Amino acid sequence: MPHWFHARFLAPGPCRLSPHESRHAWASSRLRIGDEVVLFTGSGLLGPGLITSAKPDAVVVDVREVVSVPRRHPRLYLNFAVPKGPRGDTLVEKCCELGVAGLQPLITARSIARAAEARLHRWQQRAIEAAKQSKQAWAASVLGPSSLIEALKNVRRRDMNLVATCDAGAVPLIDLTAQLATCRTVRGFVGPEGGWTDEETAAFRAAQVTPVSLGPGVLRIETAAIALAAFVHQLMTRPQAASPEPLTSKPDADDP
Repeated sequence: MPHWFHARFLAPGPCRLSPHESRHAWASSRLRIGDEVVLFTGSGLLGPGLITSAKPDAVVVDVREVVSVPRRHPRLYLNFAVPKGPRGDTLVEKCCELGVAGLQPLITARSIARAAEARLHRWQQRAIEAAKQSKQAWAASVLGPSSLIEALKNVRRRDMNLVATCDAGAVPLIDLTAQLATCRTVRGFVGPEGGWTDEETAAFRAAQVTPVSLGPGVLRIETAAIALAAFVHQLMTRPQAASPEPLTSKPDADDP
């Protein structure tokens, strides 16, 4: 299976990889002239080709063609309370490997950690690396932090909206399998480890967001986010949702 590398722009013909991607191809993957690779933009474009020039910091690929790959459905957009320390990096990396379409840190009443600009930049790079590792044409978008009130203004843009909770009366996520499988877009909310406040729970109810249970245990933030992403991932692995198409126009921009 050919190695994948990220390219900001794709067109048939010679394409020079960035120094970072060139070092990865040369040193980590040990690729040389004549090796097959696939370039991807992270926005739905793929370019298979051959390496025609290889140096430690300058690898050139002759791209044979550029194809547009439609997004798989359902697309999951995840709002999450930020975990402390490196656990946020784990959340982003694993959710992106599982095909999450968008990630946005959530500011809640019981939030402790925050997502600074440097952290957001690192997460966007991790989203690209995760797409490369899992061979996905689309990388997740990473947006700046949002309050719960602001995030709830966007729920009408999704086919289904879910909030993970341990409260009694939450619907087991598995019971929504058939409905989720027919959705194009889903928004999920994962709160802080202190739980949602009564006011936040009331806001979800007013916005008609469905409370869901991820199972019998009480999960950490990153575990809950990964569990939700993994469940949706199982529904989006339908072959017809991932078949490539010849490139005729620029793909639609992501809609976080």
